[in-house]
Amino acid sequence: MADTRTLTTIGQDVEEFSPTLRGLSIRPGLPIFGAISDASCHLGEALSVLSEIAAGNPDIGIYAVLTAAAVAKALIDSAAGAIELADREATHD
Repeated sequence: MADTRTLTTIGQDVEEFSPTLRGLSIRPGLPIFGAISDASCHLGEALSVLSEIAAGNPDIGIYAVLTAAAVAKALIDSAAGAIELADREATHD
């Protein structure tokens, strides 16, 4: 298994998810833990906006999106915690 402290991102276009995001991309070479932490922050902001929209909207679809985003954020936060723990354990060995 690779040392998590040496893992970095690969390039990824964001526009594949929506044509309105043309030109946005993830640069290759970002430290993986930083990328995961940043993803958590972006999902947190999205959850905040989705929660406000859902509060005044009876559409069930918004709750499905809110749930998916909340689960994704929890998974990312859990992965970040696991990486952080593994790094701490590796530096104590």
